[in-house]
Amino acid sequence: MVKELDLKGKVVLVTGAKQGIGRCIANRFAECGADIAVMDLSLSEDEDVCKEIKAHGVELLALSGDVYNEQSVEEIFAKIKDKFGRCDILANNAGITKDGMSKKMTVQQFSDVINVNLVGSFICSQKAMALMREVGECGSIINFSSVVGHMGNIGQANYSASKAGLLGLTKTFAKEGARDKIRCNAVAPGFIETPMTDVIPEKLKQANIDRIPLKRIGYPLDVANAVLFLGTDLSSFITGQCININGGSYM
Repeated sequence: MVKELDLKGKVVLVTGAKQGIGRCIANRFAECGADIAVMDLSLSEDEDVCKEIKAHGVELLALSGDVYNEQSVEEIFAKIKDKFGRCDILANNAGITKDGMSKKMTVQQFSDVINVNLVGSFICSQKAMALMREVGECGSIINFSSVVGHMGNIGQANYSASKAGLLGLTKTFAKEGARDKIRCNAVAPGFIETPMTDVIPEKLKQANIDRIPLKRIGYPLDVANAVLFLGTDLSSFITGQCININGGSYM
């Protein structure tokens, strides 16, 4: 194994880990020997993702919590500290959508998405960085922007704004964490096959694929591999950056 991919002794927290991209990311890190904390609104060790992680022979901590609730996040990190004593890598994957045209979107719909996607990532990053500093070793935070954070998208004013905001948040945490060798980067997935894209009509899905130069939909593993890279020392001189995972197109 490439030495930088040997993550034995490291602890990774993945939010929004119950399914889709988060589930794939948690498994990818477990394959490299990291101990894993997985978090979702409701999560028990009976979930498939937990069974998969245990099969890799690593330690697991299944956590239920709300990334937008500061007290909930503080309790999550207290449990991580109590079990593992550290958190080396945070994958801020948790997010929601509440799509609608701007002229009909309510302030509540807009705020709900901003709160989970942007404010939630801020809270988790803040608490993770505090624990990383306490341990006194380097750390890595990976935020989840999106292709629409760069380009916008019809019917997604709230989601686009949250994902654009994450780019600025990432750059700021990168500057603030650098003194303590804590890196912060982002990934910006494009059209990825997930439970959310499964409900898109086949005709529209194919139209999206046709606009991608690589002529295929992205897969959770495509994102997980980029997150793994940013979480390990393979990217030790990279911070404040965003990796676009979109097949070569902003659609």
